[in-house]
Parts: sequence; C-alpha cells; structure tokens
Amino acid sequence: MGPIISAPQRALIMEQLQEAVAQGARVVAQQEPHLVPAPAADSTDRMSDRQVPAVVLAGVTTAMRVWQEETFGPVLAVTCARDRGRRHRVGRKWHALRG
Repeated sequence: MGPIISAPQRALIMEQLQEAVAQGARVVAQQEPHLVPAPAADSTDRMSDRQVPAVVLAGVTTAMRVWQEETFGPVLAVTCARDRGRRHRVGRKWHALRG
C-alpha cells in the first residue's frame, strides 16, 4: 500500500479504526506498512508519516463510524447478518449511505 493523501486523512482513518475497536470490532488481519522514506531531506510532508496498514475488521456493526463513513484508506469492515432479511436490510442501508 502507498501513502495516504495527507497526514490529516491518516489521522481520520486511525481514529475510525480505534473507535471501531473500542466499540467491539476486532482486527482479524493487519499488514505492516512499508516504510517510505521522505522525498527530500528538507521536506515537511514525509510520506512515511502517511502510512496506514491494510486492516480487516470483523464484528463491525452498522452503527459504527467505520461502517457509515468512507475511510478512504486500506480498511475492510466486515459485518454479519443473522438471516437473509437482515442481510438485505443491511445491504440496502449501505447502498443508501453511499448514494
């Protein structure tokens, strides 16, 4: 995975991940980020400061921010449905959130 577009975006992604875990989601897979050196010695925008590991979260609920908002990062949020009816409701709600 490459660097995230900006340090503030990286902070938002990490915040969404931390909130999800605090609310009961589990990290079931995580990739170590490849450290990318700064593009120049005098650069203030270090690419290595914008790395986010690829993460798979399980146990995500539809009430969690990581499910409701775009993360714009390497995050896969997985939720389970008890039955076909719930699966369809969750799918329709997800599509409605995405427009």
